[in-house]
Amino acid sequence: MRAPRITRPARRADTGAALLEALVAMLIVSLLSASLLTELQALRQARTAARQRLDALQLARRAFDRLRDPAASSPAGTAPPPFTLVATEAGDALALRDVNVAVDWRGSAGDARRLQLGTRMPGPSPVYDAVLGLAPQDIAIARPHARAVGIPFEAVSIAPGRSRWQPGEPGATAWVFDDGDGRLVSRCTNTAGACDAAAGSVLSGHLRFSASAPPDPSTPGDALLPLRIVLTLDGTPPRTVGCATQAVVDADARFVRYGCAVTDPPAAGWSGRVEIEPVGWTVGTRTDQRRVCRYSADLDGSGAVDRNDEHPARYTAVQGALSQQNYLLVRGDQPCPESGAAGTHNDALQRTVQHQP
Repeated sequence: MRAPRITRPARRADTGAALLEALVAMLIVSLLSASLLTELQALRQARTAARQRLDALQLARRAFDRLRDPAASSPAGTAPPPFTLVATEAGDALALRDVNVAVDWRGSAGDARRLQLGTRMPGPSPVYDAVLGLAPQDIAIARPHARAVGIPFEAVSIAPGRSRWQPGEPGATAWVFDDGDGRLVSRCTNTAGACDAAAGSVLSGHLRFSASAPPDPSTPGDALLPLRIVLTLDGTPPRTVGCATQAVVDADARFVRYGCAVTDPPAAGWSGRVEIEPVGWTVGTRTDQRRVCRYSADLDGSGAVDRNDEHPARYTAVQGALSQQNYLLVRGDQPCPESGAAGTHNDALQRTVQHQP
């Protein structure tokens, strides 16, 4: 007789071992999944923190740009949620300023975060004086900020290849340039982010005042007079462009900065003339009146002031930006000075001719 087979305990043992292996495998998979989820969460938080820090850096950089721009308002309060921006200044505003910008925000876990940067900036006046003392050919060599020569020196870089310029008082219209060719690309209002595409070019410069006899074209700095600047373009009918002005007064310099934006010019360029319109005083040849002189010179040696950048009485076929188109207002009974102090640099810039009356 055959002995009966006993297989049930062995099968149960195999089943128990397989079940134990499955439980161990599930435990390992669970641990690995939990570890992976933890790593993913940590990576997500790190990515969020890095993005927030980058945003904070961008806000701080823009705050520094605004602090460098004398026409811009305070950058405080310009940070979008969840960021809070605080800018502080210390030192002599006419020499060096210690500027600190702090950006605070809450991280994804609700923890407080802060980015704080500091720098030292020069005051605006020495820069303005240096630029006002440069002849156009020197500015072309220097290429301030490595951008097109016609872009006003006061324009502030806002992005690679773009500069922002606000020629009037704080809150006035601002313009954005292409740094490569100096042409306008957009127009911005005082509303944050409110910019529209715009094509055209700008005309900019400064007006200074000399009440001495004889007038001083080299370092004029007498009291400013209220005025308007109007650019009248040739055409039928003539087109008038209102120009923005800003009075700059400090211990080292006094002058009026102006800027005219010519939008949608003809394909051949715009032509026209600038006129100074007095407010509360008159242009004339009497002692109590003022004579308007134009800094102008034959820079290319052609024998005539025949280029637009030489500051002629009337511009012709202007297609690009023109800067350093400066004026000097003197007593009406004094002639426009033909040169500056003997032996001074940039005599070409200090030569003036009568513009009005």
